[in-house]
Amino acid sequence: MHACARIFFGETFHKNRTHSCKKDKTEVLHVIFGAFLMEVFTIIGKRRSIRLYEKKPVKKEKLNRILEAGRLAPSADNKQPWRFIVVTDEKVKEKLRVAYDEEWFVSAPVIIIGCAVPEEAWVRMDGQEYWMVDVAIAMQNMILTATELGLGTCWIADFDEKAIRKALKLPSNIRVVAMTPIGHPAEEKRPVKNRKPPTEIVHHEHWQIPCARINQLSSWHRSALF
Repeated sequence: MHACARIFFGETFHKNRTHSCKKDKTEVLHVIFGAFLMEVFTIIGKRRSIRLYEKKPVKKEKLNRILEAGRLAPSADNKQPWRFIVVTDEKVKEKLRVAYDEEWFVSAPVIIIGCAVPEEAWVRMDGQEYWMVDVAIAMQNMILTATELGLGTCWIADFDEKAIRKALKLPSNIRVVAMTPIGHPAEEKRPVKNRKPPTEIVHHEHWQIPCARINQLSSWHRSALF
């Protein structure tokens, strides 16, 4: 085992190698965290919308890890205005069908509904409320963690909120932000590719019009930009 690895896992080593091991430890930390960052990036690319699930149940340990990822999410002013409803009961799933009528959705082993308590959320000085952003961040944490654990998910926003409110007996002040089924994928998908190129979405220092669009403008319009 490498000297730094022994340090990392608490094994003893000879005192006269202290300086050398400190250097080794730094090098290993770089390797470990570099691998961790690469793994995160890989998981982001592997996350796909899965619409077919096996009947195999999701282990409690994995579900708890997913929920913990949501709990640890950042939120504006650390208000944490989220609530997560976990549905595994078949009868409750059938009630959710009214809100989102897809067989693959209700047949998933687990469904998580991301809700918000608006009055608990941070509000910007211009009145803009951030509860939807906060819950979306938490949902993404859970979805990426599910991907890491070999599970499939599907971000769902096209639902009937009133129907969900009725099915889950939500208080009048609770808002539904998103839902996702969770389960073992019964379909395979390649890493995500169909995304806009950086040149179309990244701006530097100030808002910029993409070169492709500038070329489509008339000479008069182009001169007016600069």
